[in-house]
Parts: sequence; C-alpha cells; structure tokens
Amino acid sequence: MKTETKETPVKGALIYQPQGAAGEYAKWAINLYHGCSNGCTYCYNRRGVLSHVFGDKPELAAPIIRKRDKLLNEYLEKNNMTAHDAIKKGVVDHKGLMATLDIISKDLEKIGIDRIRQDGGIFFSFTCDPFDIDADRFILQQVVLHLLFDRIPVTILTKNVHWLQTGLWKSTLRDLTTDYKDIARLLTIGFTITGKDKLEPGAPSTEKRIEALRKLHDEYKIKTFVSLEPITSIHAASDVIKETYKITDEIRIGAQSPIKKDRYDPKEFAGFVTAVKCIARFSKCRFQVKNSMYKQAEAFGGVYRDLCVRRLDEIREIYKSKQKEENDEK
Repeated sequence: MKTETKETPVKGALIYQPQGAAGEYAKWAINLYHGCSNGCTYCYNRRGVLSHVFGDKPELAAPIIRKRDKLLNEYLEKNNMTAHDAIKKGVVDHKGLMATLDIISKDLEKIGIDRIRQDGGIFFSFTCDPFDIDADRFILQQVVLHLLFDRIPVTILTKNVHWLQTGLWKSTLRDLTTDYKDIARLLTIGFTITGKDKLEPGAPSTEKRIEALRKLHDEYKIKTFVSLEPITSIHAASDVIKETYKITDEIRIGAQSPIKKDRYDPKEFAGFVTAVKCIARFSKCRFQVKNSMYKQAEAFGGVYRDLCVRRLDEIREIYKSKQKEENDEK
C-alpha cells in the first residue's frame, strides 16, 4: 500500500508558507513585524503559540533586527559614529530597510519568483497589522514596490486608515494607478471589518474603514476585499455586508474561534448564510467562506447543520463560477 508523504513547507528568513487556517488566506506570507496596537480582544495571536511574544506595539521581525544590527555596527565602526548620532541621522532606519530588502531578495532567489507568482503572490501579514500606526510606513512601501515590480501579486490586510492620508502612500497609489496600471492590478488591499468597534479599541472605527475601502475601490480603482472574520455578531456581520458588498471585490467570511455549539443562534446563522448566498448570486461581489464556517455548521448538528452546509456549498460554487468568468475574461 502506497503511503502519502506530507510535503515539507518551504521557508525563507521572512517569506514562508502559512499553515492551518492561515493557509486559506495565502500560500505565501511575510511578517515584517510581531505585535499590534489595535488591541482586538478576539485576536488569535494573543491566545496562540505567539502570545508570550505578542505585544501592543509592533516590533521588527527578528531576522531583520539581526541583519540591521550587523549592518549598523559595520557602519558605525567604519565611520567612527555613535549609535545616538546614527539614530539622529536616520542611519538606523536606513539600515533596517536595507536589511529587509536584502533578506527578501535572498528568500525570492531561494524559493523562486515564478513559484510564488503561480501560487498567487504574497500576503501581509499574520502577526501584525502592516499599516500599524507605530510601524515604519516606508519599509512596507519599499517592500511592496519591490515585489510588485518583480510582478509578484501582493495582498495586504489591515484595520488602519491613517496611511491612506499620508503623502507617501497617496503618491504611491497615484503613480501606480496612473503610470503603472499593469503593476497596480497586482495589488489587493483589504480591511478587517467586524462591525464591533468595542472589541477593537485601538483600531479606527468601522465607519472610517468603510470610507477607506470606498476610496481605494472607487477612486484609486485598487482591488479590495473585506475580511469579515471573526463573525462576532450575526447582526453586525449582516450590516457589514450591506454596507460593503457594492464597494469591494470580495468578502471573506469566517466564524469565531474556538468553535462552540452555542456561539451563535443556529436559526440566525442559517438565515445569515442563506442571505449571503442570495447576495452572492445577484451581485458582482465574490463571497469566500472559510472552513471555520463549515466547522460551526457541524457543531450545530441536526437540520441546521444540513441546511448551513448546503448553503455554504452553494456560496462556494458561486465563488468558483465568478472566478472562472474573471479568468476567462483576462
């Protein structure tokens, strides 16, 4: 009898293959930072294996720090400069950027650019908010442009909106969508929107995130998505869909973990997925349901399990159909 061998995940210093539930989002990802100032009470990083190192402020990933410090020490010694002077003159930030780009270039060479392209590109991020107000905007911008101009699709998920008002990102998006439209098509930006601001005390309001989503979708013509995960309330989730399905390309829906039978009212959950199926069928927006939605349906058992699984299957079939239509048009 032939036994199947499990493929060992490929891993660079920064670029890696997400596993488990994260693997539903992307086949390749980069975490430039660990930690987040959004303060979401439901955050899996605060409960999981990274909880002991996951703080309220983003810290550069360890490989970047090691490389940056090596470059910095060499520079200080060569130029007879103190660390204090290096900080004042922006040398530390510059060496951080150089370290990041060097690591990513080596990772791309190791893994293979063509492989990453074929797998749908690179996702930012699972251990931070890439646009965290305390993160270095310039490092992210340079990394994203580096990948895009290598023709690697980039997907960014955030809760933050302040970056969209900065001159750096205004000019970046304007230049991409005006002078490099073929490159701009490779960029997708999404917002996590649960509709429950009280559970996300450090993040901008739902209203501001929807406003930013509309700006990217309607004004800049950037591909967008909404991450409606986790569903913290069926009513709030329904409102989010009503407010966003006309101003985004895709809505990704996931249940809250850990899965519990009494997490949601089964009748409300069934009504929700039925409504999503109807909107998915008659709107341009694609709806992607995560595996957690099936696990939640299974937890209900009985007739609600059967009804919900049937509706979720229908939503996935509609999603596949829309994807095929889009691919045929390219």
